[in-house]
Amino acid sequence: MADLLLNNSKGYWDIDFENGDFALTEGLETALLMSIYVDKRAAASEVPRVQARRGWHGNLLSGFDTYEIGSKLWLLCQARRDQNTLNLTQTYTSDCLFWLVTDSIATKIETDASFIVNGVAVYVTIYRSQNEILNKSYILWNNTDFLE
Repeated sequence: MADLLLNNSKGYWDIDFENGDFALTEGLETALLMSIYVDKRAAASEVPRVQARRGWHGNLLSGFDTYEIGSKLWLLCQARRDQNTLNLTQTYTSDCLFWLVTDSIATKIETDASFIVNGVAVYVTIYRSQNEILNKSYILWNNTDFLE
């Protein structure tokens, strides 16, 4: 499965080019980054004010009526530093990556989360067919002051 190669060498994520065309990689890097870091729109019960519900504009054009790309991890960016926040981090990460299972790219997804200095780290294990296991970790909200 070909994936666009994203580059973070400039301090921000950007698409790479090779020989006048998009640079590709045989992996899930871009799909995982989009799934985790793109903001999924919050429900009215989560964020009452319509203008504050965020959401990725690409979901309006995706053609998927029942699925939105992205995660609700952004809802936790100012949450308390407690077990509930870690539990929700795991839940939101599992939810945003579950499409890998429904699209038969993975057989199972496992997530874990832990607090790091001024942030949260999320750990993802993706079980693929033919006994291939992919381990990834992502830093969320680095340099964020959590409420104690």
